[in-house]
Amino acid sequence: MMRARLIAAAAGATLLIGCDDSTQPQDPVGELVATVRAATTEYQDFDVAVAVGFEQASPCVASPEGGMGFHYARADRVDASVEPSEPEVLLYEPQTDGDMRLVGVEFLVLGDVWDAANDEPPALAGHPFDDHRPEELRHGLPFPHYELHVWAWVENTSGVMAPFNPAVACPAD
Repeated sequence: MMRARLIAAAAGATLLIGCDDSTQPQDPVGELVATVRAATTEYQDFDVAVAVGFEQASPCVASPEGGMGFHYARADRVDASVEPSEPEVLLYEPQTDGDMRLVGVEFLVLGDVWDAANDEPPALAGHPFDDHRPEELRHGLPFPHYELHVWAWVENTSGVMAPFNPAVACPAD
């Protein structure tokens, strides 16, 4: 059902692009993490995230490089905009007691719509989004997209914006 909503959001997306680069912060990554934390503090309570429309969009994702956790997305946010205070996806790590711990976010931007109005991939804090336009890189999503992870709630030794986090784990099958 979530995949269908993501597809619908992609099909009906409107182009909302607007960035003011007139002033550059001293620590753009730190400022981005602070913005993400402020925007997602309430979603540390998993039930609040679900109540406002975040729906499970993936199983618990992990690789030898680390984990991402479960992806919970809001299809109505999936478009061609880059808004640090409105991430499209929340990342949750399952806990042994059954709780879900917010560990980070993923920004997801529609590739075709973004590319129609921009010559470069989207970026936040000077970091370009990862290119997932080729079909083999879409992780099961049926539309080309760009994505960027921000590990705002759990330190990532691989980097604040690395795709996988060695500190995040999925339960053993």
